[in-house]
Formats: sequence, C-alpha cells, structure tokens
Amino acid sequence: MLILGINMFDFPFKNFQLCDGAEATLFNFLDTSIVPPPLLFYSYIPILLISLFFGLFVFFRDKKTLRSKLFLWIAIFFGLWIVNILLQWTLIHVNFLHFAWQLTALLEVPIFFLSFYFIYTFLYEKDLPDWTKWILIGLFLPVVLLTPTTVNIQEFDIIVCEGTLGRFWDYVYVLEACFIFLTAYIGLRRISQLKESREKKKTFLLVSGTVLFLTIFYLSNLFGEITQLYSVNLFGPLGMVIFLVFFTYSIVRFKTFAIRVFGVQALVVALWILVFGLLFVHTLALVQTIVTITLALITIVGFLLIRGFSREVKQREEITLLAHDLQKANARLKELDKQKTEFVSLASHQLRGPITAINGYVGMILAGEYGEVINQDAKEALEKVQIAGKDLGVLVGDYLDVTRIELGRMTYTFADVSLTQLTREVFDQMLPVTEHSGLAFSIEVPDKPMMVHADANKLKQVMLNLVDNAVKYTPEGSIVIKVQQQGNNVRFSVVDTGTGMSEKVLGSIFEKFVRAPGAKRINTGGTGLGLFVARKIITEHKGRIWAESAGEGKGSTFLFEIEVLE
Repeated sequence: MLILGINMFDFPFKNFQLCDGAEATLFNFLDTSIVPPPLLFYSYIPILLISLFFGLFVFFRDKKTLRSKLFLWIAIFFGLWIVNILLQWTLIHVNFLHFAWQLTALLEVPIFFLSFYFIYTFLYEKDLPDWTKWILIGLFLPVVLLTPTTVNIQEFDIIVCEGTLGRFWDYVYVLEACFIFLTAYIGLRRISQLKESREKKKTFLLVSGTVLFLTIFYLSNLFGEITQLYSVNLFGPLGMVIFLVFFTYSIVRFKTFAIRVFGVQALVVALWILVFGLLFVHTLALVQTIVTITLALITIVGFLLIRGFSREVKQREEITLLAHDLQKANARLKELDKQKTEFVSLASHQLRGPITAINGYVGMILAGEYGEVINQDAKEALEKVQIAGKDLGVLVGDYLDVTRIELGRMTYTFADVSLTQLTREVFDQMLPVTEHSGLAFSIEVPDKPMMVHADANKLKQVMLNLVDNAVKYTPEGSIVIKVQQQGNNVRFSVVDTGTGMSEKVLGSIFEKFVRAPGAKRINTGGTGLGLFVARKIITEHKGRIWAESAGEGKGSTFLFEIEVLE
C-alpha cells in the first residue's frame, strides 16, 4: 500500500487515514508506544530546550548585534527541525506524517546557511555583502519551490509510515556539504590572518564548534538515509551539544558576547533539562546509561567553567592588588605634586625680589640716574639685560599664577568695571611695543563703557597676555583689538596677521606648556603657561576663551566673552 507522488497541498483534511497499527496514546494525535529508538525523547527534547534557551538568552542579553540575532535563528530552526523529526516518529495520521516528511529540507537547510552567516559576522564583525546574500537566496529558492513536490518525497509507504527521498535531496546534501566546507575555510583563513594568540584561540573555538556541529548533524542524516537506519539520526543533535559547549567556554573564557555569569546560568539550566529528560525513560538500564552520559557532559563543561572562573578570580585578585598599589602610588604622587607646586611657588617668590631689583637698577642706569652711559656697547648690553629681566619677570609671574591656581590660592577682587576703558588702557600700554616691532596696531571699541563684573587687574592681565602673544608671533603685518557686544555677553578679541595655527593646535593651545609647533622658531622665550593662566582666569569670570585660525601662516584671532551688565 503506497501513496505515490503526493503533493503536500493535495491531501484532504478530512477522513485522515491512520498508520498501520498506530494507536492514539497522546492528545489523540501521537503514538509514543510505537517509537523504536528508546532514547528518542531524552536525546531530542533536552537538546531542543537547551538550544532554545541559549538562543533566547544570548539574544535578550545582546540584542544589538547581528550575530546574536543569527544565533537565535539557528536555535529556532534547529528546534523546529527537532520538533519535526519527533513528529515523524510519533504522528499517527498518514497525511500529517507525510506533510512532516515534506518539511524536513525546508527546516534543515537554513541551519547550514545561518551557521555560515553567523561565523562570517563573528569573524569579520560586519554583515555579509549584498551580493553574497543574493547568492544565498538563489541557492535556497529551489528548496522552497521543490519542497511541496514529489521531487522532494518521491513516495510514502502508509504501512510503515516512511517516505522515500527524491532526487532533490542530492542537491540538499551537496549544498550542505559545501556550506560546511565554506564555514571551515573562512574560519581557517581568518585564523591565519590574526596576530594575537588570544584572538586566534577565541576564533578557533567558535569555528571548530560550528564545523563539528554541522558535520555531525550532516553525517548522521546522510548515513541514516543511506543505511535506512533512521535511529542513527539520534546522534545528529549531539553536534549541537558540542557546539554549545564550545560556545559557552568561549563566552566565559574570552567574553565573546556582552554577557556576564553566562556559563553558570547555562550549566544550571542544562542540568535541569538533562534531569527533566529522565522522566521520559522507564527502564533502569537506560537510566544508568543516561546518567553516565550526563555525568560525562557535566564533568567536561564543569571543568572548563571552573578553570575559566578560577582564572578570572585570579585576575581579579591581581587587579585588586594592583589597584591598591596604584592607590598608594597615586597618593604619593599627589603629595609629591603638592610639594613640587609649593617649591615652585617658594622659588618664584624668592626670585621675584632679585629680578625686580635687577630690572629697577638697569632701568635707572639707562635713564642716566647714575650718569650717562657713554659706551654704546655697554648701553646695548644693558638694554638686552633689561629685556631679559622683563621676560624673566613674566616667566616668574606665570609660574606664580599657575602654582596659585593649582593650590587654590588665586584670589579675585570683583567689581563693576568698564571693559572699554580697560581695552583702551591695554592699547596705550602696548602701543610702544608694537611700534618698536614695526606692526600696525589699531583699536575698535564702542562708545558705551560695556560694564562687566570682574577683577580688573586679572582681566587686564589676560588682555595684555593676548596682545603680547599676537606681537610675539606676528613678524609683520597688523594687530587689531576689538570690543563687541554679543547678545548678553561682551567679546574681546585680538586679530593678527601672524603665523596662525592648525586645527589640531587650536584644540590644545590653552593647555599647560602647550605651544604651536613653529612657535619656538619665532619666540624662544615662551613658557606655554600664559594662555593656560588666561583660561583659568576667564573660567573664574564664568566666561569662555578660545582661538580661531584659518591655518598656519594665515593669522590668528584670540577671543574671550564674559557677561555684560545691563
């Protein structure tokens, strides 16, 4: 009695014929008493539950990555395939059983496609190229189109309720073998490209686990079909177990996915499912066999997890010790830094007196207070001493300001002052310097006083610093200082035609000891502290300071803004 060439969409949905000798023992739909393989449920159901648990667990803990989604789809299709095989063993209605046989390829082939896709995204951390996806779709299209035809299931024996595979399965087996080879190939190729030993081990674990899973799954199905011993198919799902063991160890050992404490949770769930599977076994001999297998699996997985956690605990202990040492070293560094700052402050104070005296006496000598300096060489030497003394005074002043800032001792005396008036004073003070340098110096200020609440001396120090910088780094051309109202703020700016700066330098020019790369060629005496001090002062005035430049050799603009009083 054979049903030949039945299309899966042709059979009637009424008056279902039962398989010969079948009895409805479960839900009036399944017959568990006629199942030949004694370990069918224990082999399939625990692995089904474990794989679905892994897929869902990884997905919900790492939703954003494509590889987590692909891993979930592998688990889903593998689970559907197991359910379909269980139905093939237990269904009692011929029509539904034939339908289940027809669906096998449709559920089996995606497991190989998705595994290849998963490994690719894991290895290269990117999606497959579009052209590759179209090839996959083209290869899968015959599976979809030929599933409901007799090319898939050629005939179905209603006596033993088994089907005969058609020529279509030659295509399926060749296709699956190709994807096993491709998965192994891209894995080995990627491993050969990696430099770090850790990355190589992590990649090898996932690739070898996936290839073993697909190979065992493939060979069990192929061997079962060739020999007609379908109980061999029971060994197929064991490939998934191996894959999950490799997968779990990879997560625990190398943190492959964004998951923590995964190994312990997975082991607990796996133990629960394996013990649950014992409920489907009724003979003592089989129970002993199952317990032995379960114990072996627990021993292997447990050993890997314990070793991984032991290594992690050891690393944490080492990190704790290092953190403690680092904390002590950091405290010591802070103390040394404080001592250094106090020393610099003390040294600067001690230097300021002699420098002031030197500058004062040199100025008096040049002014003729002690008689006219007749020797021209001596006069030029004294002028150089005066310039060097002034530069040294600025240097000491900058160091003193920095130490005060770092020690929190910089004091401010705030009052309502006119920024317009301060700008005019700065212009008058710097005019002789710019004339001596041969620069055109101009001022653009409004008629309004532009009142601000500020420390006049500190604000003037910033303005002088910005103009002095412009003079030092403008070999020729012009400098313009401006005051403008910008909404609720008043803006002070210094525009020069000097050396300019690159965008990279603009981002760091207000940091301590930072100077533009070409600054030393033009001004060898700069400290890189003036702009740092200026930024700190403007910050205390609740304002902002910045620089603009179109590039090197294209001039610069230094600006600050503070709130203007109504």
